[in-house]
Amino acid sequence: MPSNPLDSYLRMHRRRTALSQEEVAFLIGAGTAGTVARYELGRREPSLDTALAFEALFKTPVAEIFSGRFNKVEQSVATRAEELIAEVRTAGISPSATAKLQALRTVAAQSAVPSL
Repeated sequence: MPSNPLDSYLRMHRRRTALSQEEVAFLIGAGTAGTVARYELGRREPSLDTALAFEALFKTPVAEIFSGRFNKVEQSVATRAEELIAEVRTAGISPSATAKLQALRTVAAQSAVPSL
């Protein structure tokens, strides 16, 4: 039975690098090991700068480090793209509407297949 990805794989990446939570906190400028622990447990969401610091530290895209969270966000964007497609269709055909529909269909289709 396939399982859903975790919201965050921070702990796995930290352990692969053999860094302590305190060392990671220092490297990303997070202050304390407790802050890193809260990120790892999903009790606190990192800011964009902090998420990018994790990417720089672990040399792994943010979307992979936070893959479960990314999947949820991607699905939400796809759902809203489908809603906007319906709205744009009712506005009538124009060159800009055609381009917009093409872009929106791409966004909606990217997450049309549920994650395993």
